[in-house]
Amino acid sequence: MEGSIRMTLMFMVMGSFLWFSSACIVCCKCGSFLPNDPYYYINEISNISCSLDKATRSENASNLYITLDDVEVDPAYVTVTSETTVTLNKPMGLEDGGNYYCKRRGFPKLNPNGTIGGQIVAIDYPLEPINDIECIWHNWKDKLVCTWILPPYRYMQYIKVDLMMFNGAYIYCTNMTNKIECTWNSGNGLDTPNAYFQLNVTNTNVHKSHTMAGKWINKIPKENVKPNAVKSFNQTFTNESTCLLLTWVYDKNIAASREKHFRIQYSPVTDPSRNNTVWSDGDHVTVCQLTPYMLYEFTIAVHPDRAAVKGYWSDSVTHQFRTDQDVPRAAPEMVGYRHLTEPCINKQGTHAEMISTVFWKLIPKEDRNGLITRYSVNITDLSPGGVTTEKILLNTNNSNTNLNLHCNKLYNVSITAATIKGYSPVHSSLIINTTGFSQPVLMVERNASIYNISWTVPWPADSLTSFNVVYCKQLGSQQDCSSELEKAIVPDPRTHHQTLSLKSDTTYLFGVSLVRAGVASAATFESCVYVVTATPNPPEFSVDDSIGDNSYGYRGILSHATTNNLM
Repeated sequence: MEGSIRMTLMFMVMGSFLWFSSACIVCCKCGSFLPNDPYYYINEISNISCSLDKATRSENASNLYITLDDVEVDPAYVTVTSETTVTLNKPMGLEDGGNYYCKRRGFPKLNPNGTIGGQIVAIDYPLEPINDIECIWHNWKDKLVCTWILPPYRYMQYIKVDLMMFNGAYIYCTNMTNKIECTWNSGNGLDTPNAYFQLNVTNTNVHKSHTMAGKWINKIPKENVKPNAVKSFNQTFTNESTCLLLTWVYDKNIAASREKHFRIQYSPVTDPSRNNTVWSDGDHVTVCQLTPYMLYEFTIAVHPDRAAVKGYWSDSVTHQFRTDQDVPRAAPEMVGYRHLTEPCINKQGTHAEMISTVFWKLIPKEDRNGLITRYSVNITDLSPGGVTTEKILLNTNNSNTNLNLHCNKLYNVSITAATIKGYSPVHSSLIINTTGFSQPVLMVERNASIYNISWTVPWPADSLTSFNVVYCKQLGSQQDCSSELEKAIVPDPRTHHQTLSLKSDTTYLFGVSLVRAGVASAATFESCVYVVTATPNPPEFSVDDSIGDNSYGYRGILSHATTNNLM
């Protein structure tokens, strides 16, 4: 009993670990399942036979059936060919590959005596000739690389590819990668006017051992060249700040007679859409119509054909070069001025002086043409016999400066800026009137981020031509600007208000300049802003009870009152 159990377990283990190999017979001397490891192409008719060693009264070929992955194969494809044999004849598709068993009916699934044998059936694509190949001569004679597309064979281990080149001699490829690329290094007769190539594909499976030969393909090297990338790609300034001289070096081992065309593409780094192209057949080119002191990206590539049709582009080389500086093409824009000291209206004498601050806007970056190194401020006394003095400012981050001026005069103050190449040919100016006169009364209201500036003027509006509303971010608690002074022009002298949309969490200084006969007055800065939506704090009172007990009441004295709608 114990021996019988042990034998049964042994057969069960053999059945559960059944592996497919040649003939893979499980039930001892009961039959065969052939051929071993069959291999078919798609749509090829299979011919797999399952046979009993002998037929008996109770068992013959009619008891046999075939399964694929534990599912019985359609009996329509299984033919009884003799008393002991059935044959599977079926057009094979990719889905028909897998694990096949031949079995005897009437046995439990795991009973080894019920399985005659098993095979792994492989299905693959049929061989196809390869008649399309790409061959690239790198730098004419450095190396030759040929590539091709191999059909998606499922059992690549059986696929063997051979490539042969004929350029006066037959040269086989000995340096193949992944069966789809071959490289010949220099010394294999690469510098030739013509070359022919043939690809042979062989299926080495024992059931399908045959070769599919491709056609001989002609390749003309000079039409299939990929030049090397250039070296030492560099730039030099010319006498024009709008031009750059670009130079490079090509492989000196390649004769000048080899046709080479150099394409240079370039655009500002900040705006790649402004792309331009120039060509050169030499080792340099001058690129003009550039913007001074702008960073450009230049990309150079080489092609062996001027039309860029026959052959291949080299790898590109990219560098960023900045153009030379030039004088600024614009001047700082004068915005306005204010008087820092007591107005001249209270001063007497021809030598009375006052200090005025003039404000300007920095030159826009695109108009600077370089790094601003200094400003020149010219102050011209417009009185008869008046002179011009110059003030040089080396702190290029400033957007204002103080001037000592005499009272009761008109001055023309102009400004220009310079790079290391010199001053701009243009300047900006304003007229300063140091004669004292009353300033407008200014009021600023804020509702969220909307500021409404209104003012009254000390004399009839018909003597005015316009107003300038100026404003800037306030520097801490000081009555100074921490940013450039901005200006909004109110062209109608009958309009005494201006609306601005500004940040609600920033403190600003505001001022209004009166323009009369083209001359603007100084602006008086105001930082007090009335917040429309704020709720006032309640007033604070103190009580004076010194009147006595027989008083009819008490006297409330307002010691001070504060509101939080002023800021």
